[in-house]
Amino acid sequence: TRDKKKTLNKAVDTQSSAQLEKEKSNSKLVEKYYSIQAGMFSNEVNANSFIEKLSAKKYDAYLVGFESSAGGTKYNVRVGKFESREAASELLDKFQKSFSSPAYVVITQ
Repeated sequence: TRDKKKTLNKAVDTQSSAQLEKEKSNSKLVEKYYSIQAGMFSNEVNANSFIEKLSAKKYDAYLVGFESSAGGTKYNVRVGKFESREAASELLDKFQKSFSSPAYVVITQ
C-alpha cells in the first residue's frame, strides 16, 4: 500500500504540474487581445474629450498612456477588447462609418 500511495501521489503531482502548465498557457493567451486604435493625443484632456464622444455613441473606449521616444507622454484612445482580429475588424468597419479619424486594429496585452 505504501508503494501505491507513492505512485498515486506521483500521478497527482504530475497531473497538477500539467494542469498548472495548461493554466499558464491559457493565461498567456488571454493576455493578448485586439483593440481599435482610434486616436493618439499629446494632451490628456483632448484624449478624454474624444473618449467622451466615443462613449456617447456607445463605444467602449479607454485610455492607454505611454512614454514616447522623445520623452513626452502620449495618450492612445482605444476601443474594445476582442479575442480575435476578425471581431475587432468588424467593429473597425462600423467605427470608420461613424468617425472620420484614421483608425486601425492593434494587438494589446
